[in-house]
Amino acid sequence: MCGIATDFCVRATALDAVAEGFDVELLSDLCAPVSVTGGAVAVEQMAYVGVTVV
Repeated sequence: MCGIATDFCVRATALDAVAEGFDVELLSDLCAPVSVTGGAVAVEQMAYVGVTVV
């Protein structure tokens, strides 16, 4: 997956998808965070629950 607002919309969608049992790949080069720090934290959270960061 990819999108704008890595630290909000993308993170929420990825976490929901994992909770529903989907395998999720984050295309990090195609995402844009609202803030650099928030984006980094969001990517860490997604990776922690099993999202594959590409």
